[in-house]
Amino acid sequence: MAINAFRSNNCFIACEELASTDAFYIGVTTGSIMSVIQGSSFNVSLDRNTAKQLGSSHYSVDSLNRQPDVGLSLSYIPSYPFFNEGLVNLADLNSGPTDTIVSQAAFSGLENASRNFYIFTRPEEGYNALSGFSAGDSLNFSGYECASVGNCFLTNYSLSYAVGALPVVEAQFVGSNMQYENITGTKVGSPAINLASGNANQVGELTLSGIQEFASAPAITNPAETGSAVTLQNLQVGGQPLGEGHLLQSVQLDIGVSRNAAYGLGSDYVYERKMLLPAVGSLSISSLVSGFESGFLSGIVNSESGYSLDLTLEASGKFLTYKIEDAKLQSYDYSMDVNDRMLMNASFAFQVSPNPGGLQISGNTQESLAGYTENQINQHFDDSMDMATNGSMLEGFTDPNGNLEAGGWDASRNVGFWGKDIDFTAVSVWNSRGYGTSSDYRMRGATAVTPRHIVMAKHFPLSATDGISFVEPDGTWISRNVIRVASDGSTDIAVALLDTALPSTIKPVKVVPSDFESYFDRDSVGNIDENARPICVGFDHEKKGLFFQVTKAGAGASKVITYFDGSLVPAPYDEIAEDLESGDSGNPLFIIIDGEPVLLTSWYTTSSSPAYHSYISTINGLIASVDSAQGISTGYTLTEKSLNHLNLKRYPPF
Repeated sequence: MAINAFRSNNCFIACEELASTDAFYIGVTTGSIMSVIQGSSFNVSLDRNTAKQLGSSHYSVDSLNRQPDVGLSLSYIPSYPFFNEGLVNLADLNSGPTDTIVSQAAFSGLENASRNFYIFTRPEEGYNALSGFSAGDSLNFSGYECASVGNCFLTNYSLSYAVGALPVVEAQFVGSNMQYENITGTKVGSPAINLASGNANQVGELTLSGIQEFASAPAITNPAETGSAVTLQNLQVGGQPLGEGHLLQSVQLDIGVSRNAAYGLGSDYVYERKMLLPAVGSLSISSLVSGFESGFLSGIVNSESGYSLDLTLEASGKFLTYKIEDAKLQSYDYSMDVNDRMLMNASFAFQVSPNPGGLQISGNTQESLAGYTENQINQHFDDSMDMATNGSMLEGFTDPNGNLEAGGWDASRNVGFWGKDIDFTAVSVWNSRGYGTSSDYRMRGATAVTPRHIVMAKHFPLSATDGISFVEPDGTWISRNVIRVASDGSTDIAVALLDTALPSTIKPVKVVPSDFESYFDRDSVGNIDENARPICVGFDHEKKGLFFQVTKAGAGASKVITYFDGSLVPAPYDEIAEDLESGDSGNPLFIIIDGEPVLLTSWYTTSSSPAYHSYISTINGLIASVDSAQGISTGYTLTEKSLNHLNLKRYPPF
């Protein structure tokens, strides 16, 4: 019989969500999965009472006098989103609004916090335990096994990093119980003890269904990032300058947390582990020596003052900062070996309390999709831009007044267009059907979603044999013919098949994922909170790249996108915003993700349009329908744009 051994890829570590700071609870609580765990260990110390008696060489008493403590150690690489710092009860950096920076005194509100930690494992050696997980999933853990430690209180927090190495945090805890469980379904029993009563009556369960605090692709902090820095002050005793231009080699931050374990009659368990304040912190640094600043050791007794020291780690534009205040120099030394360089080591001590005092932790809260997309747009747009100069994608794109190759036909790209560096080549610019008494061939919009297929509004479609044109990045016009059209019976969605594939210079767009709505804080009918509405980009028939503000993202049974246009768009984006009008139908609305346009819908009315992410299977069915009518199978379907790698805030229901 084959025997499997647990391996690191079989395992992950979870605990209750950030808001749950008491290990004992009743009912079901949602959990969090810790990111970038590097190691874990646990141990149990059994404290025995032994006594002899007269007349015997053996112990007359050899028994446990109370429930044993459980030691737990977890190590991880700090990463964004900064969930772990709250989960180990140092500082909850996600306690503020999205898209902000939170600064908290270490242990603020967490002095008496306790958690349960769960080590989930799969017996199969080749199984990756986190494979396929993402925030919002409903996870079933049948087949997993779990070792869990209950009532864990933080006893030590350390951070270390050096030149050429990633930072590593080690958090140590003391717990009151441990249990092992084979899991069936979506829940696992809590290992917590009700310390007040000394039993586990009515203890709750942990579920990871609908998990929000999990980063499937966390951004790793790295001391080599340009935003990472160590800010020190020169030693008052002189020697190697640390204030500027130091040659730091390594950093070690330690915070020891002493606790008073209180026991009482009537229970074998500790009933309290009170934090003894202040906690004691230390910072040790090692630096190459490049010279000496003047100073004197004599006289420091009468003139010593505290040091302010900052450690900042960057993770892809997000920052985690440890700000140490009033640190006192404990020791320093210099050493040099033959054929080596001189090294200086210095150690500082400081008090830590949540009052605040001694140590402040700051970091970026989790980013919202609205904040992310606004930043994406701001890489291309600023408030100096205006409609006349920067609004149009094409230069001189005027009404042809019934002449197919007049007016804006073959117009070149506008070098002043605010979105000139975003690939909007999937947006059609001209067609042979047009609209109006004197046909305007700019009207009847469509968007390429595959090399052979376009999507458009059913109420304002192109027909078989119509010509359609797109513009390559260099301004070259590309034309194709529509050969098949299919439309949905209940929504304003139509799909057309082109006679030949578009060239690689015309890039079909992806659509937002089916769970798109969960990225917005919204009310019971789907209205997005006014502070969380994303700025998006839509085109009119004049091919102006206009800004819109989305107010619903596929809400409920209506499955629609709703939006503000024109003067309702907030500043400064209202500089390039106009009201939609007759003839704009069928043109696309995009959200900008990873620097590329991702399709939300095509215009149906001036205020609402079908949410394509709610109709992915419908559109794929229309693609198959036009293929079948033509007697071919292109194999194409819509491509969903995954947002999992962005680590964005999500909101239930998922």
